[in-house]
Amino acid sequence: MNRPPVCTEVSAHLLNAEVSFTGVVRYFSALDKGEGLGTWSLVFHQGRLGFAHHSLEPLERLDRHLRRLSHQVFSLTRQNCLRIHRQVEALLAQETGPLPADLLGLSWMVTEQLLPWEAARRLNAWISEEVLQNLLLVPGGFQQEIIPLDNVPTLGQWDGGSLLDLIQKRLRAWQSLGPEITSPYQRPYFASRAQAERLPAEQQERLGRLLKGFSFRQLSALLDQDDLQIARRLHPLVKAGILVLRDPQPPFDRLPKTYSAKLETESQPSETPTVPLHLANELADLGPSPQASKTWIVACIDDSEAMLSGLQRLLEGHNLVIHTISDSLKALMKLTTLKPDLILLDVGMPNVDGYQLCSLIRKSSVLKDVPVVMVTGHKGLIDRVKARLAGATDYLTKPFRQEELLQMVFRYLS
Repeated sequence: MNRPPVCTEVSAHLLNAEVSFTGVVRYFSALDKGEGLGTWSLVFHQGRLGFAHHSLEPLERLDRHLRRLSHQVFSLTRQNCLRIHRQVEALLAQETGPLPADLLGLSWMVTEQLLPWEAARRLNAWISEEVLQNLLLVPGGFQQEIIPLDNVPTLGQWDGGSLLDLIQKRLRAWQSLGPEITSPYQRPYFASRAQAERLPAEQQERLGRLLKGFSFRQLSALLDQDDLQIARRLHPLVKAGILVLRDPQPPFDRLPKTYSAKLETESQPSETPTVPLHLANELADLGPSPQASKTWIVACIDDSEAMLSGLQRLLEGHNLVIHTISDSLKALMKLTTLKPDLILLDVGMPNVDGYQLCSLIRKSSVLKDVPVVMVTGHKGLIDRVKARLAGATDYLTKPFRQEELLQMVFRYLS
């Protein structure tokens, strides 16, 4: 079986860290060659690992694990998740020194009593494990920067040997799912309607409500289930040709794969494999939670009727009630009546533009906590900054695919 080697440089560092060392070890891949692998930071306290950070999309990783944790910690409401998001986003924009912004954010959550200490420790472990899995798959040739510190936040500490054993065991499990599954960031879909109909109707419906472009990592957050277990359950459907896997979305497509062999062919086998009889039982609890089955209200605001029709078409049939608003002057009054769960807001509108309307939404006692996603054709940094200053939760650039829109919508409907 073609399995990528685990990086021995990082393993040796985890195993041989001096007991007296407190600080940060940064890793820069010398083999990056413009692929944008980013920087890894391992935070140690008295020789024991306390946190692992990766500069590649740390906010997405935090949001995803917060969403999973919200199934277990009832005080972690959508409003609190958004508050945490904004705090860590602000820290990422600042110069926080050698300590990672997401670690400082975790410490802040506990101080502000947004998370119990045990829940923060669990969140810390999930983030660190994911980062270390990716780091250990990077080929050797690292450049290192060792930064001693007097003190670091501690939300958990692990013995290097025990942690390595755990992560290597999980990596071997991921690798055993190859060559069909090569990354936790791959996205399962039904191969076709005909293939989906090979499953019982109940399973078709159950999976159809899940397979909307989410990766195994994202499905873990939605379902509050381990991503490896989800991949194991869906693996027989991939082998049978019922499901296909699309590549990870950028920037996660830059990360090393858990299985390096390439499929020899993507054509369907001449004989259609049978679906295992036990599969229905295997997938019995693989379905949306009661919260995920709720019907959500989404308000779409745009002066273009064609754009509104397009948004409605892309979002229909996904447990969403879509309300379209074309007049920005009347939008605030309509939104106050609707009380939507999410607002998709176009930037370039006459009379009241998207930035102005977003600012008014944030001043409304009824709407101030509703996620607002700005939709625009501008890709510049200045436009993103203006959207953040106006109070936007996120930013979606035109043109976009249906899967990108659905992922953005369901990211905030938690």
